Amino acid sequence: VPPAFLHTMTEVSGLVKVFFGRAENIGATKDGFASLHFDDAPLVMTKTDQVDNSAFPVWQFEDAVFVKGVVGDAAHFTLKVNDAGMVSNSALASYQVKVLDLVERGAIAGTVNCVGPDGEETDITLEYSLEFEHATGEGDLPGGTLMYDIHNDHPGFRSGLLDISIERAEDITDDKKADPYVEVRIGKKALCTTNTISNTNYPVWMFEDKVGIKGAFLPDTLLEFNVYDDNYTTDTLLGQYTIPVLDFMTSGISGTQHLERGFLTATATYTETEDFPKKTKVVDLGDLAYKNWKKSGNKAALKGGVYYRGKADGPVAESVADDVSTESEAEPRAAPVSAAAAAEAGDEFVHDDARDAA
Repeated sequence: VPPAFLHTMTEVSGLVKVFFGRAENIGATKDGFASLHFDDAPLVMTKTDQVDNSAFPVWQFEDAVFVKGVVGDAAHFTLKVNDAGMVSNSALASYQVKVLDLVERGAIAGTVNCVGPDGEETDITLEYSLEFEHATGEGDLPGGTLMYDIHNDHPGFRSGLLDISIERAEDITDDKKADPYVEVRIGKKALCTTNTISNTNYPVWMFEDKVGIKGAFLPDTLLEFNVYDDNYTTDTLLGQYTIPVLDFMTSGISGTQHLERGFLTATATYTETEDFPKKTKVVDLGDLAYKNWKKSGNKAALKGGVYYRGKADGPVAESVADDVSTESEAEPRAAPVSAAAAAEAGDEFVHDDARDAA
C-alpha cells in the first residue's frame, strides 16, 4: 500500500442522487431507517424516514446532495441501515461505495449484503442506487439542494470525558438573597449541575464531576456554564460563560471567567476516549448538524461545511445545538433516481413489484 501522500487525489464536484428502496432481515422489533454519509463521519448527508417494528422496512426514498472537494482514491460513501431506538440511534449494518468509482461510472445500484459494526458480514440486505452528475453548484442545482463541502475539515464524531471543577462565583447579582447554582450544558442537554447555595452573592460550590459526551459538532456548537438563581417558579439566569465545544476540546478552560456581571471560577478539561469509567454519566448529543438542517426548513445556510443553496427568503438558523421535537418534511429537491440509469451502467437493480403491491 503506498503512503498517503502518494495516493491519487481528484477534485470532485457534482450532484449525487440517492435512492433507498428497502432493507431486509434487520430484526422484527427494529425501527429502521437508512442514511448516507461521507467516509465514516456520523454527520448525515441525507436519510429516510423510519419504519417502525419491521424486519423488512420499505422506504422508496429519493434525494439529491451536491458534493465538492478533493478526495483520495480510498474515499467512499457509506450507506447505513440504522435502528431509531427509544434512547438513541444505532447503526445495524453498512455498505460502502468508493467516491471515484461512482464518479467514473455515473451510477451504481443493486441489492447488497451489508457488514455489521464489527466488520463481519450480516444477513441484512439493502436495496439502493447512487447516481453522479457533474455540476459546479453555481446556479445549476435544484432549489434547496443540500450541499456538502468536503474541502472543509467538517466536524466528525467525537467521544470523550469532561473533567469539570466549579469552585466559586463572585458579585453575580445586586440581590443579596440570590440562591445560585451552575448548570453545564451543550444545547438543550444538561451535562451536570451544582448544588444550590442559599442567600449569597458570593457562592462557593467546590463542585467536581466527570461526564462523558458523544456526538458530532459544528464549529459554533457551544459549551455553556450558566449561573441561575434558584426560584420557586422559573429560575433566573444571572450570568453565562460560553466556549465553542471544538475549541474547548483543544484548550480546555481554567481560572476566572467573566460573566455578564461578576466572575465564575471553573476548570474543565477534555480527554478523547470511548472507554468511560464505570458509572460515568454519558450524554449522547447525537448529530447536531442534521437536527439543525431539518429545523431550518430548507431555507437556511448552515455553517461548518454543510449548508443549503436555494431559497434565501427564510430565517437563518443560528443555533446548531437545539434538539428538534418536530421535524417538517423537506421540499422536493431533485429528479428521481431511475433504475434504468443504473441498468445502463451495468449494475444489478433488484425490484420486487409483488412485494411492493402487498
